[in-house]
Amino acid sequence: MQTYNKPKGTYLKGYKIQIFPNEYQKAYIERCFELVRYVWNWALEKEETNYQLYKDELSEYNFLNDKELLNLYKEEKKNNVFLDYLDYESARRVIRNLINSYEDFFKGNSRYPKFKSRKRSKNYLPLRYDTTYFSYNTLKIPGLTTKILTNQNTDYKCQKDNPTYYNCKITKDNLGNYWFHYSLLTNVNYTYFSENNIPPSEAIGIDLNVDNTIVCSDGSIYKKPNLDKINKRIKRFHRAMMKDKKSLTKKTERTGENQFSI
Repeated sequence: MQTYNKPKGTYLKGYKIQIFPNEYQKAYIERCFELVRYVWNWALEKEETNYQLYKDELSEYNFLNDKELLNLYKEEKKNNVFLDYLDYESARRVIRNLINSYEDFFKGNSRYPKFKSRKRSKNYLPLRYDTTYFSYNTLKIPGLTTKILTNQNTDYKCQKDNPTYYNCKITKDNLGNYWFHYSLLTNVNYTYFSENNIPPSEAIGIDLNVDNTIVCSDGSIYKKPNLDKINKRIKRFHRAMMKDKKSLTKKTERTGENQFSI
């Protein structure tokens, strides 16, 4: 698992670029997608078994930690040779993500983790950060001897000053396009906007940028809080409400009784 300490005055900025793998590279990525789902479901099954054994005991036994799950995974690899196809670091990141989900569940911050299916789950492949790099308009990832073509010349942008890439992963959207996600450390320190950090009452100029950032003439920079999570929850609740409304309408049509409406 990638660990890092961000220097003071920096933050991680995410990037997303489209990649164009050939047929051989597509086959490798698709196979890794399947193995990522397998590792997630295998780890979730182990966690559920352990939870049923210790659910009445102390809370520290409710889920397996990194070391315990990784030791079990190494034994699983010995019995299933096909797991060698997936890079070990990728499997470790999948297991770490599951443990984070379990920790959030016990803290009451999220729902219980679900098993991933091919039809409903998102295709993603976490990558080892120290063996992933750009070379002009190509991308090198662990597990492939050939480089993947990208949609832009990334050499100057991404190889300047030899940066370290964080949170590297490959995803596939519903249209069949492949994308590479990564983050880089940026040296601009944003302050989130609130009433408590407004400058003193003096005349200043304010520039509202398109990226929801407020730049003042005195050099202060304020970044708008990220509302993506809240908006996603609103959309999810709206879909659930519309689904319940449709089921109620069908039930009313069958019974001929209009009990209540939403």
